[in-house]
Amino acid sequence: MGMFKDLRKIMRIGKQLEKEQFGASSPLGMMRQMGQTVATASDAVQDVEAQHARAQRLQSGGIEGTATIRGMRDTGTVVNTIPVIEFDLEVRLEGRQPYSVTSRQVIPHAALNRFQLGSEVSVKVDPEDRTSLLVQ
Repeated sequence: MGMFKDLRKIMRIGKQLEKEQFGASSPLGMMRQMGQTVATASDAVQDVEAQHARAQRLQSGGIEGTATIRGMRDTGTVVNTIPVIEFDLEVRLEGRQPYSVTSRQVIPHAALNRFQLGSEVSVKVDPEDRTSLLVQ
């Protein structure tokens, strides 16, 4: 029994030394880092697929409205070299009170000049969740 305890202790010390001395540059460290990178990429792909499905759903079944851009900023995130922009919007739907919402959306570089502070944009709003919308 004592031999197994000693073996576990040696393994723990070995892992700690590997981490301190080699970090991600050791074979095990590189494998761990690759696994984390693959998991991050997989999450990003799933997020893009979900956003695409949401955009298609809103395009066909969203409530048409308009919005005034009150703020906008680059999130630093890119999807296939296309930036993700965060908008602060004041949304207006027919027969309803205007409301404010913050929304993120992929906007191609060529279309960015259409989106300026104070400008009016068309939106499609999710009938079940008015905070979910598509800036057009």
